[in-house]
Amino acid sequence: MTAQEYGRLLAHGMHDLAERYDLPDEETLTAHLSLNGRTHMGLSRSLARGLLLYWRGEYEACAHLIVPKIETAARMLLLELDEAVFRTQVGNDPGGYGGLHGLLTVLEERGMDEDWIFFVKWLLLGPAGVNLRNDLSHGLVLDPGPVMAVLALRAASLFIGLTAPAPEVPRPGVDPVDLRPLAARDRDRDDVLGLLRRSLSEPKPWPVRDGLIGRAAWLAAVATRTTATVLNDVARRLHP
Repeated sequence: MTAQEYGRLLAHGMHDLAERYDLPDEETLTAHLSLNGRTHMGLSRSLARGLLLYWRGEYEACAHLIVPKIETAARMLLLELDEAVFRTQVGNDPGGYGGLHGLLTVLEERGMDEDWIFFVKWLLLGPAGVNLRNDLSHGLVLDPGPVMAVLALRAASLFIGLTAPAPEVPRPGVDPVDLRPLAARDRDRDDVLGLLRRSLSEPKPWPVRDGLIGRAAWLAAVATRTTATVLNDVARRLHP
């Protein structure tokens, strides 16, 4: 319920932004989203294109472009951390990369905020969630609409903003000693883990009304979150 309400607010905000201001071009938007090359430029360009498609009202094209990039960014983060994300061949099973659910679970185990992980699983996977990723890949969703498309953009912007720059292309005659992202050499593992734990540098709280009603609502929300956290910890301990 909270995610869908945020989605409606984001959709209205994105619409008002396009109505009120001149939209940036793809190059300018890519440079901004990539922090001038400090994150993966290719993924940042895809995110820029997704935003431009959204502002043009092409929600289907936006979702088809950006949803797979969330899984790509999650895999890149785990590869940078040297986590086992590839299944080796066993018997007739050819092996391959694990699914998105497993990637997100490992990221949560490495400290990524469980609320964000829950949100992405709810949005992209099933059966309890929206299942947007699987429905899109099987052609079951023709138009996700502005709310689901903007939520996909929100999830993508979170993960892409944590990725490392792309690897350098080996020059002829030079052995590619390390084909992992540059940040695997430039960023310390603990720094990357710290990024996962602090996915948002300046998180914005849900707006609260002033006065007694606003404070009461805020206290109720804090109490609910605390109770949910405690119950979640208990469930983890009781899980076989």
